[in-house]
Amino acid sequence: MSMSEMLSRRALRLSLRTSFKFMSTLPLPVVLLRQVMEASAGLFKVRQDVLIEPCSLGDIQGERHTPHVLSGSKVLLHFHGGAFFAGSSKTHRGLGRVLTS
Repeated sequence: MSMSEMLSRRALRLSLRTSFKFMSTLPLPVVLLRQVMEASAGLFKVRQDVLIEPCSLGDIQGERHTPHVLSGSKVLLHFHGGAFFAGSSKTHRGLGRVLTS
């Protein structure tokens, strides 16, 4: 792992702790926490070489992240609980970015 990648991971970890985890400990209305999470989602960039498409599994809405260059026929299915109070496909696209690497 390069120095740049290590620094990026540390920055991501710190920003997640301050923006999402810390916010969830405050006595704020859930509606406000959801709005902050949605607004913060833009900080985590999506790779340009990944196609993002809406999909569903039964009544559950989600997203399919497909790298433009596929290496094999393996598929990773990831479920995220959204911190049990907030979160969406949009707020977790940054995680999808890492998982499709």
